Amino acid sequence: MKPAWKMLIGWVIVWLGTLVPASRAQEPVEEFLDALRRQGYFEQAQWYLQSLASKPYISQEQKQAVLYELGRTALEAANQQRNLQRRLALLDEAAKHFARFLSQAPNHPKRGETQLQLASVELSRAQGYMIQARRTSDSKEKQQLTQKAQQLFKQALTAFQRAAKELEAEYRKYKPSAQDPKIRQKRRKAYADWAKARLFWGQAEVEFALSYPENAPERKKLLEQARARFETLYSRNRRRLVGQWARLFEARCYQELGQLRQAIGIYEEVILNAQPSSTVPAFRALINKALAYQLEAWCDPKQAKYEEVFARGTKWLESALGQEERSPEGLMIAYYTAKAADALIAKWQKDPKRKNDITRLRREVVRRLAVVVRTPGPFQQKARELRAKYLKPGKEPES
Repeated sequence: MKPAWKMLIGWVIVWLGTLVPASRAQEPVEEFLDALRRQGYFEQAQWYLQSLASKPYISQEQKQAVLYELGRTALEAANQQRNLQRRLALLDEAAKHFARFLSQAPNHPKRGETQLQLASVELSRAQGYMIQARRTSDSKEKQQLTQKAQQLFKQALTAFQRAAKELEAEYRKYKPSAQDPKIRQKRRKAYADWAKARLFWGQAEVEFALSYPENAPERKKLLEQARARFETLYSRNRRRLVGQWARLFEARCYQELGQLRQAIGIYEEVILNAQPSSTVPAFRALINKALAYQLEAWCDPKQAKYEEVFARGTKWLESALGQEERSPEGLMIAYYTAKAADALIAKWQKDPKRKNDITRLRREVVRRLAVVVRTPGPFQQKARELRAKYLKPGKEPES
């Protein structure tokens, strides 16, 4: 929950946003909404959207898009919601807004984007059920939740396929030879949306694959399908950011297929390619994700590059910006850094020359997992178990 003063600021921002002179031809609705959502002011964004109907200077196209924007707001709020039941409720709300938008404005320019958002809702629902399945210790409940998730994954794949087809058609409407700057801009945007749909489609296949046991044929088949999709997307977009994300997820498929050396090499390639633009948030996010996966691969017993993991992980954690340490990638990096320290302690346990190093590493395990153990997610329980090995009962270590 946000502090009261931050909530107040959010409402003030929205109130100021409503004081737009009626003489203005068009209000920058999308820019204002994006700013509110980036700051996590979702309630304020909803209130602002509901206020648009009475504004005479808002275009008809913008008024039609209110349902779409309400759906986006609910979806983004769901993605930041830690409470699983609340998250699923927000996803249901988002789906209703998107469905109503498609029925009320079937020819709106945002139709293709809406299909993509609906597919994202199905994927998020499936992920929610898989989180529940992994948390429960009841085997019958685990099976039921997994089956429900797999059903939603199938729906998500169908939805992404439909969205990709519609966005491709939108892209091909515009001739490559068009000279009008507005048409060229629309063509570029349509291509970007089409590429994003294919990227998300592949990600959904990976998530679906991981819902099956390691040796299941369905898992391997889905991973191979996703890997091929990412490879094709990368080959056609090598110099675009979406191409680099596709390359990253291609490596992820190799990793899940057990081809660790291939995966690690690609992760390193992605990091090096993005490094010159590391101050740009989108590229920094790419680097962080690639590093997290790389550390995981190096921690595999077949690689066992624990010193490399500890060095790189520590370097990243010491230079993390803002809330990066609490991001999914930050939590993953912290966990594998601590896991590498744990492995080094075991390796050096009988070497008397390493006594001081072991003492330092024991403190590092406890320190690096402090945030992970307090944050719900895939590493929370494992982090608690690992940290408990080095933390005296009822006592936190000195900082």
